[in-house]
Amino acid sequence: MTKDNMFSPVKRKTNKKVHRNNIFLLPLAIAIIIIPLLVYEHVFLPTIVEKPWFPNASLASDYFLFYKSIFLTIIGFLLLAILLYRIFATKQNLYTTFQMWYIPLLLYSTFIIISTLVSSYKGVSLNGTYEQFETVLVLLTYCLLLYYSYCVVRSEQDVQIIVHYLFIGITIMTAIGVLQLLGLDPFSSNWGRYLISADKSKEAIDAMSFNFEKNRVYMTLLNPNYVGVYASLLFPITMGLAILLKGTKKKIISVILSFLLVIAVFGSQSKTGLITLIATSMVIMIFLRKKLFTNKKIATILGTSFALIVIGFFIVNSMQNNAYTNSLKNAFTQKEQRYALEEIETMNDYILIKYNGKTVHLRCELDSEGKVEFSAVDESGNDYKVKYDDATMTFTLADDAFNSISITPLFLSQDGIFGCEVVIDNNTWYFKSKTDTDGYLYMNKYGKFDQIKTASSMLFENHEQLFTGRGYLWSRTLPLLKDYIFVGSGPSTFVYAFPQNDYVGKYNNNFDSQVVTKPHNLYLQIAVETGLLSCIAFISLCVMYVVQTILTFRKSRLETIVDQMGVLICIGVVGYMVSGIINDSNVGVAPIFWILLGVGFACNKIIRTEQSRKKKIEAMDI
Repeated sequence: MTKDNMFSPVKRKTNKKVHRNNIFLLPLAIAIIIIPLLVYEHVFLPTIVEKPWFPNASLASDYFLFYKSIFLTIIGFLLLAILLYRIFATKQNLYTTFQMWYIPLLLYSTFIIISTLVSSYKGVSLNGTYEQFETVLVLLTYCLLLYYSYCVVRSEQDVQIIVHYLFIGITIMTAIGVLQLLGLDPFSSNWGRYLISADKSKEAIDAMSFNFEKNRVYMTLLNPNYVGVYASLLFPITMGLAILLKGTKKKIISVILSFLLVIAVFGSQSKTGLITLIATSMVIMIFLRKKLFTNKKIATILGTSFALIVIGFFIVNSMQNNAYTNSLKNAFTQKEQRYALEEIETMNDYILIKYNGKTVHLRCELDSEGKVEFSAVDESGNDYKVKYDDATMTFTLADDAFNSISITPLFLSQDGIFGCEVVIDNNTWYFKSKTDTDGYLYMNKYGKFDQIKTASSMLFENHEQLFTGRGYLWSRTLPLLKDYIFVGSGPSTFVYAFPQNDYVGKYNNNFDSQVVTKPHNLYLQIAVETGLLSCIAFISLCVMYVVQTILTFRKSRLETIVDQMGVLICIGVVGYMVSGIINDSNVGVAPIFWILLGVGFACNKIIRTEQSRKKKIEAMDI
């Protein structure tokens, strides 16, 4: 079989060979359909528990990430084995012609490996940790999924099979989403909790609960935000095929799946998903405007679908007590914010507090006779006037700027650890006094002692609540990039790199009860964990794909499934990249993205090879 006819439309006489090739598509079916559905309890002892900013938990449970990660890693080894088999055992040609996009893919893979090798947390990069299981092997499997998809998708029938896989996966995932929207979450039912619990005892099952309110859609993806990412990637495909496919049955199926994806986004309250759906819908309508406005049936179907979607939005919003519309308003109407409590730092000799624009250095210690020594001075060492209440044993500052602050000396534990309680705006902060070996330390809500430091910030100062608090995460993550230009902290280690001891910043922005495990930004996540250069490589890979696709299909009439999917995958990839500005990578969704990226490159290859073949034939005729 020559290289040219390898890409020609599949004929009946090649069915046996096509059937054999279909077997090689099965790993992609598992990654698209099965892996996103995996939900089972993994009980583990997180090594992160040793950190002062993490709770004293003996065991932790993960339901949505660990087993997805494990099975995806197994798929990665399977893909590698198949590729090696096809190369060395069957001597089969696997697109050996060098492609420019190989460069950013190889660079990205290389930086993943190097970042793991030099990481201070190699064990975490290899095994994952609390809420983070995109290990080094998972990230490398993503790269393999791309290359494998590119190698095995070689015909129109292969592309059609991938579409079938996607439709099956979407059907199951949206069915779960609809049940959750109706308050019938299968994972909250008795039988559902039994199936996904590692401990089958009645006590363990009764104690199991998820932190999602009733009628909130999260599918099997850990967090409702990832429902928006899932839809951003796949909605352009279902909507586009609803317009392009021939046959009423196929169109109806595509319309139904598009509608279910939109309803799932509404139920998840994902603002990013909604914005991306609107944007990709507009792009699709612009690309396909000729087919839309020349076919009354398509126009009628889409018009009816749009009306149903609008009605569905208001029904879902009403079911959730206007939570969606309220969250949309809050996300985009954030005003500049100023906080009365600007800074706290635990120094060696004092506690620094900056409040209402003024700074005070507090000292509260026991002298050799067991008497309290207390002082409050400004930055120049000038004493503030202090009042003492004998009844409550509380110190206050006479300065009006500090009228919401009180300090009470006390013992923090039965072990005789002395310190003080500082109440600021009715919020209590506990501090351990200076000793011979340590300076002042903060006792956090976990009962652990830690330093309070003010984290560096960029771009979003006083706008930290933008995009539901993401402004805070981004502002504290951006300054980290200077430390991770060439290599990152290691896969799954963002939680260690983030300044978790920025207690005041977290308090002001409602993160004081959370351990920040991700930046809610795909690009910042990549830049921190595997290096800024790896992030540039990833973006370059995606941009090269988009540009190549535009050049390949700019004159296409989109008559075949290869043409159609080539364009629609490109729009889905752009949707995923846009959603990545607000959300990070997730092991339940990312494999589908990487597969589609590989299929997209394969579609481009198929079409370009066919175009080249036709040019040769035309040249021969001349």
